[in-house]
Amino acid sequence: MRFFVSADEIGNIKEVVCARGTDTSKKDGQQPEQVQNLLQKDELTAVKTRIVGLKTFEEKWIIASRRGGYLNVYELFGSSEIAEENYKLLHTYKFDVEPKDVPVSLEISEEKDLAFVAFESGKLFIVYFNGGKFNVAPKMLELPPRQTEKPSTVNAFVANPYVAGIFAYGGKDNDLQIIRLFDAAATFSEPEFASSFKLKTLFKADNVEPDHLDLEVPIWITNILFFQGDSKKKFRLVTATNYGHIRKYDTAEDKEPTDSYKVCDRAIVSLVFGSQAQDNIIITDTHTFVAKLSLTQVDKKAHKIISASAGTFWKPSLKLLGKYSEGGNTGAVYGVDTSLGAGLVAFGGLDRYLRVFDIESRKLVLKVYLGTQISAIKLLEGSDGNEEEENEEEAENDEFWNELDEGKEAESEAPVLKKRKRNI
Repeated sequence: MRFFVSADEIGNIKEVVCARGTDTSKKDGQQPEQVQNLLQKDELTAVKTRIVGLKTFEEKWIIASRRGGYLNVYELFGSSEIAEENYKLLHTYKFDVEPKDVPVSLEISEEKDLAFVAFESGKLFIVYFNGGKFNVAPKMLELPPRQTEKPSTVNAFVANPYVAGIFAYGGKDNDLQIIRLFDAAATFSEPEFASSFKLKTLFKADNVEPDHLDLEVPIWITNILFFQGDSKKKFRLVTATNYGHIRKYDTAEDKEPTDSYKVCDRAIVSLVFGSQAQDNIIITDTHTFVAKLSLTQVDKKAHKIISASAGTFWKPSLKLLGKYSEGGNTGAVYGVDTSLGAGLVAFGGLDRYLRVFDIESRKLVLKVYLGTQISAIKLLEGSDGNEEEENEEEAENDEFWNELDEGKEAESEAPVLKKRKRNI
């Protein structure tokens, strides 16, 4: 298996190559094949410019968004055996943002040759790579807030992976909105790029009903996922909040969430689908909660509420399918990546460990101490590096035994033929 992991305390990336069963927490445990620091010669590799978002692009580039308003494009694969001679910095984009403005999202469109970097302030920068020429200035747009009477932030911004040009965002005091930036059939070129985008709002969510004390429920979206669908006008989404809620939306039914459940007591940091069927999710919070929840099953008596005004009653919640707790976890998990095809999920956070689990069984697959806090993970290869060799060896063994069996059959038939000749 191969991973890229953001090294927060040194501002670069660690490349980790290891096999199933690796566990550096044990004295005699299996060790990783390789752990090395990359991008060390980059002048931006510092704590103040540490990596927040990490993506790969067409298996040729590493795209990294950094604090301070930087977007780096690195060569993904090189021919040299010396690490420092690979992963070369190809280009750096500098965005016009305040030093403390945090990038909250990095989205990639390989089909359109674009990257999208959203900031907490609501600034959105669209980068056109122009086939690797990197000669087009980024386009900046302002994501409109839901309300202007008090300050709001953008804490989540995602692209619809099923319909190009559609995006959703939200944040503190900034309820869910769905926008279109360009037509799905749009193509881009250098001269017209700056004028190619027109923001159109398609959907504005309404808040849930007041709570049992008739108080307004605060709004603070931290994560958003689009459900698979082919419609260009109707969308289904799931969001997570800073107050531990999971909410589902169907824009064809209502502006309010179709379902809203309190699933934990702390802010939800990460949210990913836990199956290709999209019937469950994996979440992490700001403490040690790392769990898989059903999106289709509900525990009707999940939370007991005792209220002086409303009495005692139960509140339902999404059914807990299990926690990813094997191997210990002593801090918040900020980096999460999945390979649903391989059935793996990778976690990393404050306790400086990279942990990989089997999604279905929730069994620990490997555990590697990296010595640095982790904010982002990219799972590049979900199989062991020697898997191909093992398959070839198995094939050779199968061929050997098949030939041996055929030889035995020939030997068993030979005496019979000889006996028949003697009898004639």
